[in-house]
Amino acid sequence: MLELDIIGAWDARAVNLDQEEADRNVYEFDLTLWNLLSTLAKERPDDAASQFSLGMDTVQKLSLATPSQLEALASGVLILFQTRNSRAEHHHATLWRLRPCSFYQP
Repeated sequence: MLELDIIGAWDARAVNLDQEEADRNVYEFDLTLWNLLSTLAKERPDDAASQFSLGMDTVQKLSLATPSQLEALASGVLILFQTRNSRAEHHHATLWRLRPCSFYQP
């Protein structure tokens, strides 16, 4: 059966980190998050600092990070991110970006 709460399942596995092996899906997801954070640091450094509780020196280093440096930061065992926004805010932001035709029902 398809796991609906993927992040929750990965967090539950984090309890046994010493017994875990790297998972390619976790690694790729974590790498995607690092790349998004790096892009945010380049384009909106103040938002990156406030949303991820980072100092501006860290934000600057992330904005200059090379792909190989970001790959080294990504984990295949644990997701390393947690924003300070609520799920409701993320949900609202996602719906705001959808086009009205997405909700068309004949």
